[in-house]
Amino acid sequence: MRQYSAYLKRMARSALKGKYGLFIAFLILVMLVSAIAESIPSSLFGAPSSLPLFLSQLLVSFMISVLVNMLNVGLAKLALTISRAQQAAFGDIFYAFTHQADHFLIIELILTAIATLFQLPVLYLNHLADQKILSVLSYNLLFWAWNIIAMVLTIIVTLWFALSIYLLIDNSELRPMAALRESSLLMRGLKGRLFYLRISFAGMYLLGAASCMLGFLWILPYQETTLAMFYRDVRHEI
Repeated sequence: MRQYSAYLKRMARSALKGKYGLFIAFLILVMLVSAIAESIPSSLFGAPSSLPLFLSQLLVSFMISVLVNMLNVGLAKLALTISRAQQAAFGDIFYAFTHQADHFLIIELILTAIATLFQLPVLYLNHLADQKILSVLSYNLLFWAWNIIAMVLTIIVTLWFALSIYLLIDNSELRPMAALRESSLLMRGLKGRLFYLRISFAGMYLLGAASCMLGFLWILPYQETTLAMFYRDVRHEI
């Protein structure tokens, strides 16, 4: 698996030569939109003091996450285009909204729902912190510990469906559930490889966090293009 991961990463680095600029512009836009969107629930609800308000905040947060993930489809499209040495365009950032948007929306609703289930404890921790029930130290320790656990669990559970977005990009006529089924079939016997490939970026994520998040402007293009190479390898393109 180590050699396989190194092979895909080498292919990604080669494809990315001279292409980071467009990717970084994409990421800055996505980060700005995400930052603004993620501030909306707290602006609307503040510190929810009741269960109905907490559930309303959760619903709004879920809807925003789905829309942000629709933008992330554009990053996958850009990575796939660059991996194929094709001409990329900045407008691809809105690919999910302009090409069979309902298909991408259904996929993102399913994948975001899975991720949200694992994030429920974090949202509850935020609620406890807002109510001053948790100390700052306790909150930070629990927050980071569960985020790491949730990230790993989300990766494991979504391994079956990891190729569904790429399949929809390559075939706009494919139905969402058909894309999920085809992804599951293609991933038979390959889930361990993809899991190792994903967690192999963990060290880079730590460096990205240590650089005040600026490092992610280089890490995320590298990761996205490597994952696009994985998809192409599974489809016997490379």
